[in-house]
Amino acid sequence: MAYPTGASYDRFAEREERTRELLVEAASTRFPARQQQLREAAVTLNRPMALGVARRYHGRSVEDDDIDQVALLGLWKAVLGYTPTHTTTFAAYAIPTIKGEVKRHFRDRGWLVRPTRSVQEHTLELAQAIGTLQHRLGREPDDRDLIDYLGISSDDLKRARQAQRSYQGLSLDSPRHGTTHTLAETLADKDDIYDLIDTTHTLRWAIDQLSDRDRQLLRLRYHQGLSQRDIGGRLGVSQMHVSRLLARIHGRLLESLMLQAS
Repeated sequence: MAYPTGASYDRFAEREERTRELLVEAASTRFPARQQQLREAAVTLNRPMALGVARRYHGRSVEDDDIDQVALLGLWKAVLGYTPTHTTTFAAYAIPTIKGEVKRHFRDRGWLVRPTRSVQEHTLELAQAIGTLQHRLGREPDDRDLIDYLGISSDDLKRARQAQRSYQGLSLDSPRHGTTHTLAETLADKDDIYDLIDTTHTLRWAIDQLSDRDRQLLRLRYHQGLSQRDIGGRLGVSQMHVSRLLARIHGRLLESLMLQAS
């Protein structure tokens, strides 16, 4: 944990000393009402710290007020669990406790479509990494910056980005951007054989507009089921380059399908 300096450190040290005094007295008193009062005072004293941790998780498609409340719950758990005889400061004990509570909330309650635990963890780490790297680099981090910083693969990064959109969903009655059609009208009916034939025909037409190399990439990825790393090895390019190529191909297919549907 990085400690503040100067005047900020003085305030930090004063808060730490007062927190320890409150919790020492709470541990030694025999009166439950007094113990509760002392612990509540410790929570109030450290409330700004908990809300500071919570702010790092704001703006992630979960209500900010909910995140604040979860952080305060984590602070209360830290007050209950901290032993004043610890050699560590209360802040060093409380901040990981608060972070853990917030992350559990995202994992258990924050997802409309819940991905695997590793993807959830990468998603939370991604949001923090973007802010850290923006400050460090003075620009928006690219995929390579994020992959190197987080120590994950490009596929992991792609899944984390996709999972960021899994917190909330749109109603099927929502209109498509720039049209009066709803999202429900874009869904294929698996029981409608004519709709399936039409969709297959349209997709085949869109794929035919691609270059031979792009069609080969689609075959390797979706027909043969190769990973981006394996495709890169076969074609003699990097995994990152394969990821960019596939993203471009998906964009072109979507544009073609939208053109045919309009």
